[in-house]
Amino acid sequence: MDAYEATVLAWVERHKKHPGGNVGAVTVGFTLDRRGNLRASHIVSASGNPVLDHAAIDQLKEASPFPRPPANTEWRTRDFRVRIDFKRRRT
Repeated sequence: MDAYEATVLAWVERHKKHPGGNVGAVTVGFTLDRRGNLRASHIVSASGNPVLDHAAIDQLKEASPFPRPPANTEWRTRDFRVRIDFKRRRT
C-alpha cells in the first residue's frame, strides 16, 4: 500500500456513517481521478443486507471529493478496493 492509498482508505473510514443497528461488511470498488473526484463505484462483495450495501456506496459519494494525489502522479484515474465494516456501536 502506498501513501496515497493509505490516505484514501483513511478518508473512507473517517466519512463512514453507521446505518442504524445493522451490522455486516461490504467490499466496494471505486475509481478516483487526479482531482480526487469519484468517477465510479460498485459493490465487489455484498453484505447480504441491501441497507448496508446502499450505505457503503452512498458513503463513497458523500466523501467525494477525496484528497488529491501528489502532483507528480502519473495516472489519470486509479482504482481502489476497500472493505467497509459496519459494527455495533459501543455505548
